Amino acid sequence: RHRISRVVSISGVHDLRPLCHLKKMNDEFFRMDMEYAALQSPALKVPLVDDDCRILCVCGGNERPEFKRQNRLLPLMWEGFDVNISVAEVPDYNHFTIVNLFGDAESIVMKHLFG
Repeated sequence: RHRISRVVSISGVHDLRPLCHLKKMNDEFFRMDMEYAALQSPALKVPLVDDDCRILCVCGGNERPEFKRQNRLLPLMWEGFDVNISVAEVPDYNHFTIVNLFGDAESIVMKHLFG
């Protein structure tokens, strides 16, 4: 412990259970049932982070509605555990362009990581 002080979740899928309703998730290659999805979902876990660890969940304002919902979910689920976690939705970014924030020293992502 004490090794990770900053975390950024980018357009994170924090609860895998809704994916079980997608046809693709039930095919021969990628079979996932509700029980397995729940076991693998960070939002349903007790967070194991140090007091000084800061987490940022970020997504683009032009994301699909489910990514926006998932982005807000982890902070809502973990706020009762006294975790230093925040959420941001960056206007004009989407699932593919959000990573460009790593190239901007003034972006919310870089300020979170190095500020």
